[in-house]
Amino acid sequence: MLRSNRLKAQGLPLNIVIIAVIGIIVLVILVAIFNFYSVKFGKETKNITEAVCPGDVVRIGECDDPVFGKFKDVGPGYICCKAKPKQQSSEQSASGPGK
Repeated sequence: MLRSNRLKAQGLPLNIVIIAVIGIIVLVILVAIFNFYSVKFGKETKNITEAVCPGDVVRIGECDDPVFGKFKDVGPGYICCKAKPKQQSSEQSASGPGK
Protein backbone atom coordinates (compact mmCIF):
# COMPACT_ATOMS: atom_id res chain seq x y z
CA MET A 1 0.00 0.00 0.00
CA LEU A 2 1.09 3.36 -0.90
CA ARG A 3 0.63 5.95 1.59
CA SER A 4 0.39 9.46 0.32
CA ASN A 5 1.46 11.99 2.84
CA ARG A 6 0.48 15.40 1.96
CA LEU A 7 2.70 17.89 3.61
CA LYS A 8 1.01 21.05 4.76
CA ALA A 9 2.84 24.32 4.83
CA GLN A 10 3.80 25.24 8.34
CA GLY A 11 3.15 28.93 8.62
CA LEU A 12 1.92 31.24 11.29
CA PRO A 13 -1.79 31.37 11.80
CA LEU A 14 -3.46 34.61 10.80
CA ASN A 15 -4.48 35.28 14.42
CA ILE A 16 -0.85 35.38 15.55
CA VAL A 17 0.10 37.79 12.77
CA ILE A 18 -2.77 40.15 13.66
CA ILE A 19 -1.87 40.11 17.37
CA ALA A 20 1.80 40.81 16.54
CA VAL A 21 0.86 43.80 14.34
CA ILE A 22 -1.43 45.20 17.05
CA GLY A 23 1.34 44.73 19.61
CA ILE A 24 3.84 46.65 17.45
CA ILE A 25 1.34 49.50 16.94
CA VAL A 26 0.73 49.74 20.71
CA LEU A 27 4.48 49.74 21.34
CA VAL A 28 5.02 52.58 18.84
CA ILE A 29 2.24 54.61 20.48
CA LEU A 30 3.73 54.07 23.95
CA VAL A 31 7.18 55.17 22.76
CA ALA A 32 5.68 58.31 21.19
CA ILE A 33 3.83 59.20 24.42
CA PHE A 34 6.95 58.61 26.53
CA ASN A 35 9.03 60.77 24.18
CA PHE A 36 6.47 63.61 24.29
CA TYR A 37 6.31 63.70 28.09
CA SER A 38 10.08 63.41 28.55
CA VAL A 39 10.60 66.45 26.28
CA LYS A 40 7.90 68.36 28.17
CA PHE A 41 9.52 67.41 31.50
CA GLY A 42 12.91 68.61 30.26
CA LYS A 43 11.54 72.01 29.22
CA GLU A 44 9.77 72.52 32.55
CA THR A 45 12.87 71.48 34.48
CA LYS A 46 14.87 74.06 32.56
CA ASN A 47 12.32 76.76 33.46
CA ILE A 48 12.56 75.85 37.14
CA THR A 49 16.35 75.95 37.23
CA GLU A 50 16.40 79.35 35.53
CA ALA A 51 13.85 80.94 37.90
CA VAL A 52 14.38 84.53 39.02
CA CYS A 53 13.11 86.12 42.21
CA PRO A 54 9.62 87.57 41.60
CA GLY A 55 10.07 90.11 44.42
CA ASP A 56 12.99 91.95 45.99
CA VAL A 57 16.35 90.40 46.81
CA VAL A 58 17.30 91.40 50.38
CA ARG A 59 19.69 90.28 53.10
CA ILE A 60 18.62 87.44 55.35
CA GLY A 61 16.60 88.81 58.29
CA GLU A 62 15.31 91.88 56.44
CA CYS A 63 12.15 90.27 55.10
CA ASP A 64 8.79 89.48 56.72
CA ASP A 65 7.37 87.53 53.78
CA PRO A 66 10.05 85.41 52.03
CA VAL A 67 9.54 83.48 48.79
CA PHE A 68 10.91 79.98 49.18
CA GLY A 69 12.83 78.36 46.36
CA LYS A 70 16.12 78.47 44.49
CA PHE A 71 16.56 81.53 42.30
CA LYS A 72 19.52 82.23 40.05
CA ASP A 73 19.64 85.92 40.99
CA VAL A 74 19.78 85.33 44.77
CA GLY A 75 23.30 84.88 46.09
CA PRO A 76 24.58 83.57 49.42
CA GLY A 77 23.41 85.64 52.37
CA TYR A 78 20.37 86.96 50.52
CA ILE A 79 16.76 85.81 50.18
CA CYS A 80 13.87 86.53 47.85
CA CYS A 81 11.23 88.69 49.54
CA LYS A 82 7.59 88.95 48.42
CA ALA A 83 6.80 92.19 50.24
CA LYS A 84 8.81 95.31 51.00
CA PRO A 85 11.61 94.73 53.50
CA LYS A 86 10.81 95.62 57.10
CA GLN A 87 12.21 98.87 58.49
CA GLN A 88 15.66 98.84 60.04
CA SER A 89 15.74 99.40 63.82
CA SER A 90 18.22 102.31 63.36
CA GLU A 91 15.80 104.03 60.96
CA GLN A 92 12.94 103.63 63.44
CA SER A 93 14.94 105.06 66.35
CA ALA A 94 16.15 108.00 64.26
CA SER A 95 12.61 109.08 63.41
CA GLY A 96 11.46 108.45 66.98
CA PRO A 97 8.07 107.19 68.06
CA GLY A 98 5.14 109.46 67.31
CA LYS A 99 7.10 111.91 65.16
